[in-house]
Amino acid sequence: MTDYSIYNDEELCVQALSDPHAEEFLLVKYKELVRSEAKNLYLSWGEWDDLLQEGMIGLLQAIRGYRSEEKAGFAAFARLCIRGKMLNAVTAANRKKHIAMEDYVSLDSPVFQNEDGSALYGVGRYDNPENQVIDRESAGVMEQRILEVLSAFEQKVFRESLHGLNYREIAEKLGKTPKSIDNTLQRIRKKTQGLNL
Repeated sequence: MTDYSIYNDEELCVQALSDPHAEEFLLVKYKELVRSEAKNLYLSWGEWDDLLQEGMIGLLQAIRGYRSEEKAGFAAFARLCIRGKMLNAVTAANRKKHIAMEDYVSLDSPVFQNEDGSALYGVGRYDNPENQVIDRESAGVMEQRILEVLSAFEQKVFRESLHGLNYREIAEKLGKTPKSIDNTLQRIRKKTQGLNL
C-alpha cells in the first residue's frame, strides 16, 4: 500500500486523477476544513450533515479540478471551493425555503430508465435547470463582488483565469511576462481572501 503522507497535496491531486486512494486520502485529510467552514453557516432546509455533504462535494470538486500550474496552493483552492459550494447551497435553500427534503433525488435511484435497462443516475435536485440557473446567479454575484476590488488589469487576468487559462497562457494572450501574470494572480488571491464570499 502506498504511503500517501510522503506526498504534498499538489502531488496528491495529480495522483488522484488515476488513483482513487490518493483522492480518498485528501478527502479524509481535509474533512476538518469542511467542518470548520460549515460552523459559520446556517442551512434552513437541512441539518448539519447536509451542509457537511455540500462541503465534501466542494472538496471533491477541488481535488478533481486543481491544476498545479496555477501556482496557488491546494489548501487555499480547496477552501474557496468548499466555501463556494456551501454558500451556493445556503443561497439556493434560502430561495427555496418551502421545499421539503423529499424533493431530493437519491443518488441510488435512476433519473431516466432506458428501454434496454440502462439508466442515468442523478446527483440531487441541484442538477435540474432551475437550480443550475440559481447556481449561475450566485456565481455571478460572487464574481461581481470580486471584480469590484480588482484593478482593470487584475480584472482581465481574473476573467482569463475563469476561462481556464493558466498563467503562461494568460501572459501570452495579454502580451505580458508569465512572472507578471503570476504576481497579478497572487495579488488577486490576497484581495479576495478578505471578502466574505
